[in-house]
Amino acid sequence: MSQVVSYNSKVYASGTTTSFTAEPTTQIGASKSYQINTSVKRILDPSVTPTIKISGSPVAAANIASIDLYFGIVTFISTYSPAGAPTVDGSYLPIISVADLTQYAVTGKVDMLDTSVIGGGAAKTKQAGMYDVSGSITGLDPFSTVIDSSASVGNKSFWDWFGNGTPKLLEIDPDGGGTYVFRAWVLFESISSKAATAALIDRSYSFQGAQQKFALSSGLTVLPASWGAP
Repeated sequence: MSQVVSYNSKVYASGTTTSFTAEPTTQIGASKSYQINTSVKRILDPSVTPTIKISGSPVAAANIASIDLYFGIVTFISTYSPAGAPTVDGSYLPIISVADLTQYAVTGKVDMLDTSVIGGGAAKTKQAGMYDVSGSITGLDPFSTVIDSSASVGNKSFWDWFGNGTPKLLEIDPDGGGTYVFRAWVLFESISSKAATAALIDRSYSFQGAQQKFALSSGLTVLPASWGAP
């Protein structure tokens, strides 16, 4: 069993959106899925609807089964066979390292819906309902520490994002090597500070998942969080 030491972990927050055009993709095996080649461009900005093209012509939204905005993967419906790998026009979000953190916690949750009925036996039956994610990060830097220096005034720090209700993408890299990462769109619901005579002052930020989606006619949505290889 491989153990992971937590001091190697890294945490990132999304930065200022950057546009791109004609970004090439590569097919994943023999599937209907294609992933953006450039890894730093795989976190897609959900406020900018991407255009998927084959040989320079847009693909109809009805032929797109899903777009993974966490890892830049486009999946076509089973009855559509693209004539080659698609390109993508859109915007991506660079990620910025969050320094001086001391701990983090993440919890995924699925609502369990009770489907038990009279006459159905003594054991409860259930089905999965809505998904959510929550967690917190704790660090030593002041609330106002600038994370995204390229952002507009009032949108640079955790304090800003908490105060103006800005959804942010968080990435947690448990082993620090980028092998497998957790990514989630979140809203910061609370911030707190703790001090003790024989300890450093720390600041904590609690968050809840904040689902994002593209404005496509097919109504594509995604879960508030995902794990994958970046």
